[in-house]
Amino acid sequence: MLYNLVRDAAQTLLFRYQAPEAYRYSPLTITAILIALGLQLAAAWAPVFGDAPGAIAFFLVSMVLKWWVLSQVMRSMLHYFGAPLMPLRGFILATEALALPSIIVFYAGGLGILATFWSVWIFWAQAAGLMKMSQVNGLRVLLGYLAYGTVLTLLSSVVLFIFISMGWIDQEVVQKFAEQFKLLLAPQQ
Repeated sequence: MLYNLVRDAAQTLLFRYQAPEAYRYSPLTITAILIALGLQLAAAWAPVFGDAPGAIAFFLVSMVLKWWVLSQVMRSMLHYFGAPLMPLRGFILATEALALPSIIVFYAGGLGILATFWSVWIFWAQAAGLMKMSQVNGLRVLLGYLAYGTVLTLLSSVVLFIFISMGWIDQEVVQKFAEQFKLLLAPQQ
């Protein structure tokens, strides 16, 4: 089944899509991809959150949440705009799995610009697939992404709060990150 996911993901990079029902994978394949993506996310954020088990668990949960929320919000939003109710979890998983090769940036930092290009390509391949499968225009798909971003931000904040309140993530680390982020966004004088 992993072979099927890799084949389907590669086809999406070429903007070749199947019916949403065709993107079906075994629970083992789904779990393996989500764990790999979650660990990659944890590694990317390790300089900020560290490599404590609580931080790793947070990013594993965050990845599952991201996949589930994107699938459900897009399914609902596209249906609202006239598309039939489609099973999008498989398609979303296949396109999200395309982010795995960007792990090379950890080993060759000079490839950061290539990883950025890769991420943009993946986004457009995913968005184009959603447009083609739903027959909904691009602006409405982008509205779906906006709704997804809002819902994911809210749910991730709740999960982060739970992890902090349970003592699994150090609150001081999160506060330091928030302060650094504010300084980054502050206008230069």
